[in-house]
Amino acid sequence: MKSIYSLAAAALVFSATSCVDDLDVMNIDPSVHSQTSAELLFNKCYATLGLQGQSGPNGDVDVDGLDGGTTGFVRQLINSQCLPTDEMICCWGDPGIPEYNFATYTASHPMLSGFYYRLYFGITLYNSYLDSFGGADATMSAEVRFLRALHYYYLLDGWGNVPFATSVSASAAPQASRQEIFDYVESELLDCEKDLSEAQPKKFGEDGYGRADKAAAWLLLARLYINAETYTGTAQYEK
Repeated sequence: MKSIYSLAAAALVFSATSCVDDLDVMNIDPSVHSQTSAELLFNKCYATLGLQGQSGPNGDVDVDGLDGGTTGFVRQLINSQCLPTDEMICCWGDPGIPEYNFATYTASHPMLSGFYYRLYFGITLYNSYLDSFGGADATMSAEVRFLRALHYYYLLDGWGNVPFATSVSASAAPQASRQEIFDYVESELLDCEKDLSEAQPKKFGEDGYGRADKAAAWLLLARLYINAETYTGTAQYEK
């Protein structure tokens, strides 16, 4: 009995000391900005286009619920845009691939959901950068605005009526119509174009290689206008 009391006393001591500073943790609320620098967050804004997360495809990916290697922006984009068409077919048996191949997918399709959340993860990053560092560098902010418009374009193209937000908030984003998203993407590209770098060929290793410039804005505007009749009911080929 004395041993039991001794163990109980020891347990109380250790439990009391183990919770010292346990409540002094960093805020994990996604609606609250973490401390970072403009350069680091700017790098992450571009990294989300090419990387699955912080540690590669097999752990700590940005979008949970899928095999890590399938969660990348480019792979999800190609799968959703090309597999349901005659352009290509995939022989892998990953969940969702056969449904893509034969255009039999539904709203519950796992990879389509993954792409949707990848797009909104990117938009959250871009909103966070612009909320915190929007006035730090005009060119960098214009590039982030372009990336945000690009993501909203793919939401416009794939879903139509979607939640819309241009800042980080704890409140649920209001729903916007396809016309409203179209108008936003157009006006945002026209406005940020002036602060993007000049359109010129860039080689690997040169300043600006791989970053959005004025030509990127023109290209996305062209795609927007070519499909305007589908998006809005009114053709805009003259633009």
